[in-house]
Amino acid sequence: MRFIPGGFGFAGQIFGAIAAGLFFIVVVIVVLGVLFVLVRFLMAATRAADTYVRVHEVPKDDTAVTAPDAPTATSPAAKIPVAKTPVAPAPDAKASATTPPVPAATSTSAATTPLPTVTKPVTRTPRTPKTPPPAI
Repeated sequence: MRFIPGGFGFAGQIFGAIAAGLFFIVVVIVVLGVLFVLVRFLMAATRAADTYVRVHEVPKDDTAVTAPDAPTATSPAAKIPVAKTPVAPAPDAKASATTPPVPAATSTSAATTPLPTVTKPVTRTPRTPKTPPPAI
């Protein structure tokens, strides 16, 4: 009795290689699909978390953080130069007579952008179901 490795011959090795290649392709497609779904989920969860934080953020108390009216000569703020914002001149005398003057820019201690306003979600009424056509 002879021992033949594989036992299927040359055709068996060809079919085995084809089956292994198909299995590899299926595994790669499944891994890529899982990664795609995971990335989509994480992106949606990040956006949802940002929205939740923006909607449920505790408003800051304006009275707790106040800046002094004018810096004193001994305060460190008095030594910091304040940049002046140039105001563009009016194009002609007629336009300057009809438009109000542009107010000068004020400097603030913290440069922040305001948050968007939160609106209430839209409540929608459910659709009325349509009756199916009668069977003939």
